[in-house]
Amino acid sequence: MDEELLTFVVPVTKDEVLARNVMSSQVYRSGKHQFIFQRGYTNVAKAYNDAVQLAQHDVLVFCHQDVYFPVAWESQFWASLRAVNALDANWGVLGAAGVTLQRGWGQRWRTRFIGDFSTNVAGGAHVIDYRYPRAFPEPVHTLDEFVLIVKRDNAHFDEAIPNNHFYGADLCLSLAQRGMRSYAISAYMHHDSASKWVFADFYESAAYMFEKYKKQLPIATTCVIIEMREGAPRFRNDFLGMLALTLRSALRYPKRATRSRRPV
Repeated sequence: MDEELLTFVVPVTKDEVLARNVMSSQVYRSGKHQFIFQRGYTNVAKAYNDAVQLAQHDVLVFCHQDVYFPVAWESQFWASLRAVNALDANWGVLGAAGVTLQRGWGQRWRTRFIGDFSTNVAGGAHVIDYRYPRAFPEPVHTLDEFVLIVKRDNAHFDEAIPNNHFYGADLCLSLAQRGMRSYAISAYMHHDSASKWVFADFYESAAYMFEKYKKQLPIATTCVIIEMREGAPRFRNDFLGMLALTLRSALRYPKRATRSRRPV
């Protein structure tokens, strides 16, 4: 792999959001990495796939336009990558936030949030500032799509997924079918999300994932658990998992309950 050189791929719909986040980050302002800004796409998976052909480096960072990389992110990332390679040189996808899947009370499936990040919730009304567990890298079932880091040869996104959801979970699951695990790493970043919650198009995408991975159910993402109940698809929010996420954030950073570690 190229020593400490990355290709970043960013779909752009709002230049003011891009300027406030990615373009204000030191990793962009340093000028040494390749940045591919994909404009005019309605299908994020296609935007990502088209960019792979233009990538100059071996490690690709696919991220949203509303992601901010603090000054320490780059050194933290390379340290994390070395740790992952020492543990599992055949890794699939790396990211800042993901979930594991486990049995909870009453044998119901539960999610456990893993990562080192902060993110806006409820349209920016609150901030979750989170680091769990203490040691990284940590294997996860799937990763949140605000940042997905993958080797160029493994970067292929499913353009058939309806709407712009689950392409990150799909990448994790498809590489897992080839024996490659996904990991959350400790390289803190802030997701300046303005979204409030999911809408009907999200569940249309979830139905596609149900059919595609029916033999691998249940599927867990940071937003939903996809499972089968009485022969029919079921899409369930794990509110206990989300509550644990919120409590860990509040207990670890009690003075930061409504602001992130991102510098002003």
